[in-house]
Amino acid sequence: GKPVVHETFTDDSWRTRWEVREGSVERQGAALVTTSDRATFVDLHQRLEGTIAVEYTGELLPDSPPCDISLVFSTRRQFARDVDLKDPAVDYSIQLGAFDASYSAIIANGPGRSEHVAYSDFRPESGRKYRIRIEILDRDLRVSVDGSTILTYQPTLPFNGGFISLHGFYRGKSFSDVRIFSLGMPQRVSATAIGDAFAVVGDHTHAREQYARVADVHADDALGDEARYKQGLSCAALGDHAAADSVWALVNPGPWRELSRLAQLDRQVADGH
Repeated sequence: GKPVVHETFTDDSWRTRWEVREGSVERQGAALVTTSDRATFVDLHQRLEGTIAVEYTGELLPDSPPCDISLVFSTRRQFARDVDLKDPAVDYSIQLGAFDASYSAIIANGPGRSEHVAYSDFRPESGRKYRIRIEILDRDLRVSVDGSTILTYQPTLPFNGGFISLHGFYRGKSFSDVRIFSLGMPQRVSATAIGDAFAVVGDHTHAREQYARVADVHADDALGDEARYKQGLSCAALGDHAAADSVWALVNPGPWRELSRLAQLDRQVADGH
């Protein structure tokens, strides 16, 4: 469909929709180009809801140091310079040309953690224009370059809208023809949606209660197993690991049991076992 934002950077009207939070940029022709010797972030003011797709052309201009022509997607209410480690929201750094263009990755930055959740050998080359598309679906984040998928990630909790920021590192990172699509809020949602909404904002007490209700009603099907898995995660987040193990023991054989077992292993590793 028609993009909700189409930025051509042919004049300075883009400044009414975007803000340079860190670093510096200048317009060059129909492109926004970084001029900082460090990181630059250009935030879109508008919050995007539901299914989101972002397309843009990225280029490492000739003679510029190799690094990011990237995008950040944040589930928090707005971007902030100082991240509150107690904030349950997550920033996903979708890095095309991470660490001096040595690879590409999706890096999740959340409460007290920063981890690579997807990796690709893709390394952008200087002087070449790439058409980048990032799709943020219900439980699926996909990144493609020139029509080929290079990164995918499926989070535990569904995406629920958020903010985006263009991210270039070092000078000479060019962004042009930015098109943003958003389908808005769905009319129908999963039975776990209420629990998911509580979990996303860190209210694990109410999330646990809602997941338990779904698990009781759907005790013998996959939806019930999903609810039990997430109920266990909420119990663990509240520090009640015995309750988490009891709930996970009820998950039927299949992918949700495997995820439950992985969650238990993660805790054991964190505890030094």
